[in-house]
Amino acid sequence: MFPSSHAVLVMAESSPPNTLNFNVGVLGHVDSGKTSFARAAFTVPLPEHLRESCGDRQYDSLQFTLVDCTGHASLIRTIIGSAQIIDLRMLVVDVVKGMQTQTAECLLIGQLTCSHTIVILNKTDLLPSCPIIAVAAKPGGPEFPETDEPQGITGLIDLLKAQAFFPHRDPSGSLLMAVDHCFSIRGQGTVITGNILQGSLSVNDTVEIPALKVFMYFYTKLYNTYTTNQNFGVMLPRNENGDCSPTSQEERADFFSFDWEFHHLDEYLTCQTEDIHGNTCRLAFHGKLLEGFEDKNYTETALPRLKISKDKQKEGAVERVTDDYTVIGRNLFKKETNLQLFVGLKVTLSTGEMGSIEGGFGQSGKIKIRIPEGLKEETKQLLSSSSKKKGKGGAKNESSKLEETKPDAQPVTIYLNFKRYIYDPHKKMVQS
Repeated sequence: MFPSSHAVLVMAESSPPNTLNFNVGVLGHVDSGKTSFARAAFTVPLPEHLRESCGDRQYDSLQFTLVDCTGHASLIRTIIGSAQIIDLRMLVVDVVKGMQTQTAECLLIGQLTCSHTIVILNKTDLLPSCPIIAVAAKPGGPEFPETDEPQGITGLIDLLKAQAFFPHRDPSGSLLMAVDHCFSIRGQGTVITGNILQGSLSVNDTVEIPALKVFMYFYTKLYNTYTTNQNFGVMLPRNENGDCSPTSQEERADFFSFDWEFHHLDEYLTCQTEDIHGNTCRLAFHGKLLEGFEDKNYTETALPRLKISKDKQKEGAVERVTDDYTVIGRNLFKKETNLQLFVGLKVTLSTGEMGSIEGGFGQSGKIKIRIPEGLKEETKQLLSSSSKKKGKGGAKNESSKLEETKPDAQPVTIYLNFKRYIYDPHKKMVQS
């Protein structure tokens, strides 16, 4: 048995060698009764279902070793360490206090380390007149087909009928109604549904929303008067939809997604060390350790092995056409950029052609792009330049014909997509 203050493995010397040892973890919030429940380990004859499935391994008895995990918030590391050696967990819940902070933490830790669980409601003697019913409304969960009948529902219905009584209702006082829904019926008016919290309401009564005549429906039957704690519907003739609305408001929450396998903090986070008794679960997420760093120079030796990249995109424009297979691009790089780092990278034109960077053109950051498949005729028309160039001997060559001015000329965008590994000391650009 593991004491609740620390976790030390103790092997009983008197245990026979043919005894199957089975570790059972006892988890729960502090003072939920774990230690009282797990005071000693015990040995029982080996059950038949284990005797049949043990195969060549022959056991005569089954010994349960109870791992009494601590419930203190400050010893959460001990709970995590103890959970690594258990085969089955017993989650002890104080039936009076219900789900507490460390109960939720132990529940999450157990889900990650052990798939077999027994939930124990302890201190039931403190609720002598409170019956407890075990119910499985959807055996197997929502993923299972509707084949198995609900379990415990019949006993629950019988208990509800036996526990029914006449509650106190006070119809006096001013009407106070909680509205939960409203809708309109064409030609009739607006219908509001809700529950009377105080007072009563009858046909032709005047409510806070102006009305001349009110019809009230209790499911499919018509009643004249309703009192406290009755759920009903009220029709308000000649009221527009929107005159009455529920007082509660809903706001869509933005949840973050879990898509990181590595996170490197450039700065340390500080927190108050004494605040260990918070009333919220401290387990936010879990993961599997991929690699541990022990070298103090891990940023230079270990981090480059992690292929963590960022997607980059640069955009420029085609300035002019040199020939059917070559274009000149601009606005993709600055004039001080080392263009040799980008030679050979693939680019895509907004018109669909694929090409690669051959090198720089001039000293202003322009580049020369090679299109292996050649430019489309539509692209040539879009890229017609406003200047005319003459070839050798004063005659216009083929490239100058493509550069004649056209009034409907439109810019063609150049896209350069690549990724860069954030821990690469050479900052290389990589394309898939």
